Amino acid sequence: MSDERRPSGSFQLSARPSASSKCVRSFADRYRFTLREREVFTLLVEGHAQKEIAATLGVAESTVRFHAVGSYGKCGVKNQREMLALFARTLQGDAATQAQTRPNILTG
Repeated sequence: MSDERRPSGSFQLSARPSASSKCVRSFADRYRFTLREREVFTLLVEGHAQKEIAATLGVAESTVRFHAVGSYGKCGVKNQREMLALFARTLQGDAATQAQTRPNILTG
């Protein structure tokens, strides 16, 4: 859906992603989230309640729940708490992997 056709309350990801938004994008890509699932997930990670997300996106709360449940299924979890825990574990695993693959500047 192009930006011109989006509702005025539509949420848009920042054009210049921060490190945390890159992690969110990577997680969403890994689990093949739709655009709307990605938007809902981003706001969930930021700590917003589903009611707030609905207002931000200009949709009904039931629509937010629909997209959240779709993302749970793709991640193989049962609820929001489990999905956010999986995201946190993924972040920890990615950080550990990066630390192991970084060259040690002291030893060359």
